[in-house]
Amino acid sequence: MESALRSPSGLSAEVWLWGAASFLNAFIVPPLFTLVFVLKCYFNLTAEEFVSKTESCVNLIYIEFLRSWGKIFQWSFAFLIPGILRWFQYLFVPLVVLFDSAYFRGEKDALETSRSLYRRRWKTLTVLIIGAWIIYPMVSSTVFDQYRIFWTHSWSSLLIGALDFAVTTITTYFVVKIFLQINREVGNELNVPMERH
Repeated sequence: MESALRSPSGLSAEVWLWGAASFLNAFIVPPLFTLVFVLKCYFNLTAEEFVSKTESCVNLIYIEFLRSWGKIFQWSFAFLIPGILRWFQYLFVPLVVLFDSAYFRGEKDALETSRSLYRRRWKTLTVLIIGAWIIYPMVSSTVFDQYRIFWTHSWSSLLIGALDFAVTTITTYFVVKIFLQINREVGNELNVPMERH
């Protein structure tokens, strides 16, 4: 990859392909992971329940996810910090789409609901997000120089992938727990399957 980036003839198609894959990965994986983790792992739904819930929500999740990214970019054009704050505030958007009964009836906006829920536990969520999604990747990329270490030891790639997956899973678990706690305190009517974990 480094040789393709330093090529005197310019960027090759391979670089553009990897860039496009990385961009798509940033937009597809987070809502998909949230959907699969919350429905299958957290609530341990049966296959039929999982397929039914997924079919009814996947389009709405992507629509609201892209709306939230649009708002984040809009705020980022002014200054970087407001964009980061919006990113934090829209953390609950996929969960609102999945579980908020008022959202399904069209009585609530997912972005506004996510922002109001975030404000109730903003300190805890900010520490969680900064630790898991900002500090951990910075430390990980500093300790493990990914361009060099993965070529010499393939097992290190597997270990880093497993560690990244564990951090993402634990973070998502706590975000879901906080989301459910806030909604219980507020008294929001949620369309939540019986907790079986």
